[in-house]
Amino acid sequence: MRIVEKSEIVQSQTMTVGDLLTFLKERDVPLDAKIMVQRVEDKYYNGFDISGMASPDGILPEGSMSEPWGVYLKKGYSYYEAEQNNITLNEEIDRRVLGKEPKYPKIEDPAKLLIDLNDIALQEQYHPAWSPVFYDDETDLLFLDLHY
Repeated sequence: MRIVEKSEIVQSQTMTVGDLLTFLKERDVPLDAKIMVQRVEDKYYNGFDISGMASPDGILPEGSMSEPWGVYLKKGYSYYEAEQNNITLNEEIDRRVLGKEPKYPKIEDPAKLLIDLNDIALQEQYHPAWSPVFYDDETDLLFLDLHY
């Protein structure tokens, strides 16, 4: 996974709130329109085989891979649930060290259930929206594309 820093996003040419507001006003998008976000495959984030495709230098050789899209990591629900879990487990560990009655007696070893908060899989992964799309045949929906 390629992780993107905030500075890279800020400097990119992706859509801004101003772009979105201008788009909404120009097309008179109803305020109650539902927002749809384009689904993209994981292959964009992992990179995929582009062998045999044309490039300015000719045909790409066997084993050529696309540049993986980056993700911006943000601590969200999963991270904060894990953090709270660790607080509760550490309190239980402390109770037992002090010889107090366990609050959770069915947990044999609370230390084994502690979660590594440095695990980036706990964080939400975001990707910038590229552009809004509004279709005349579905004026109750606003679509956001993640790529061109």
